[in-house]
Amino acid sequence: MGNIYDFSRDIYAELVKWTTTDKGLLIKGPRQVGKTYILNKLAEEKFKRSLYVNFGFKEVFEWFEENTKEAFNGAKWLKVLETYAEKVNIPFSNDSETLVIFDEIQISSRAFNAIRGLVRECKFRIVATGSYLGIMDLENYFSDNKQSYFYPVGDVQMLEMWPMTYKEVLKACEACEDSPDIADICNYYLWYGGFPSVLHQWLETNNLKHCEDALSQIYTTLVAESQRYFEDDFPEDVWTETLVGVALQIETGKEILRDYQTDLIYKFRTSPGTDVKHRDIVDSVRWLLSCNLLFRGNVTNNLKRPQDIVKHQYFFVDQGLMFWVLNKEFQKDFPRIDENNVAGMLTSNFVALAIKEFTIPVSYSRNKPKEEIDFIAKKGTELIAIEVKFNEGETKSSNTALNRGDIDHIVKIQRAEEPSKEDTTVFPLSRVHELGAWLGHSPDRNKYTLKTINKRRL
Repeated sequence: MGNIYDFSRDIYAELVKWTTTDKGLLIKGPRQVGKTYILNKLAEEKFKRSLYVNFGFKEVFEWFEENTKEAFNGAKWLKVLETYAEKVNIPFSNDSETLVIFDEIQISSRAFNAIRGLVRECKFRIVATGSYLGIMDLENYFSDNKQSYFYPVGDVQMLEMWPMTYKEVLKACEACEDSPDIADICNYYLWYGGFPSVLHQWLETNNLKHCEDALSQIYTTLVAESQRYFEDDFPEDVWTETLVGVALQIETGKEILRDYQTDLIYKFRTSPGTDVKHRDIVDSVRWLLSCNLLFRGNVTNNLKRPQDIVKHQYFFVDQGLMFWVLNKEFQKDFPRIDENNVAGMLTSNFVALAIKEFTIPVSYSRNKPKEEIDFIAKKGTELIAIEVKFNEGETKSSNTALNRGDIDHIVKIQRAEEPSKEDTTVFPLSRVHELGAWLGHSPDRNKYTLKTINKRRL
């Protein structure tokens, strides 16, 4: 398949826009989604010089802790950075042609709190990244003064970064000399997702065992790194149990996560001297949301008023992460998930990720009478039911809602091609990235280009 890959990312255009502002930048996202890669690309293409500081390296963190004890403003931090650049033999200038990258910023509250001063008092541009930035909200909540981390509101733009989307994976594969066909790419993404290192293994070796090894390494790293933020053990089986709960919820539609949020709770590792009370806990689901490994959709029970949300539904930010969790569950003698449902569960998550590119996924669920529609969306003034079927299947709830006039059209997403009908449009799963455009959104729309509220209308 060739060995030169263009892992272009939608976020890059937003990074280029940021270079024209006078703000700092904060990028939040899980480990190994490509934050460092994309910033190095930005530094190479848009700046003359760059200084990279990774607080995840113990020796780097300790050096800055020792040398910034008296650094109370941007000017003093500038001196520290000049000294560090000389220490690591990197050219450095306090001008707009220099980019400073603070990686894993959540590890150092001192460095994070210096960002506002650096933005206001220095000429170089600064961007900070964090894999566990949710820890700052928790630290602020549990610390004595409620503000261990001072968010530089107004001085810093924030962006979130996730694993590669299906559309981004398609672009990366299409750029290969020997590009796989779209059916193979779709099947790969369904099971192995969008972590760049996993995709690289597939393109480089076409060996799915290597992809699974890469997923295993990512999973183990995420679990091990979370441990540093908790006083009690946060073992791998806790992650697995919690994430299996998310998968079960996707499978059954039932709100079963309540048990996980009640039982799987751990003391947060607070600042020294903090008086930890019984409320000072963090549940595993909340932690995984804060790490950008899960995301939430909404559920309504009223098609006449779909804006009335009755509960949340949880999804995985990456197909490969979901596959790996399911794979671990099936290593048990008595797995709680029906193996026959796995492909359908992965397909539902796949479509939720596609919808997340242009809106928050909303599902419809009602007990009396019993009706369920996988997702609903708007197309102009029309209400569209989106049904997800790995293989062909009926859409009974949607047909019922269509017949009584509660919805206007049905979209059925499935693996196989099938002719559309007057009231039902069939999308093959391999073309799910075109769903947003079919609903009337710009083909170029993605999570970074969503429109904000028009203040003139308020």
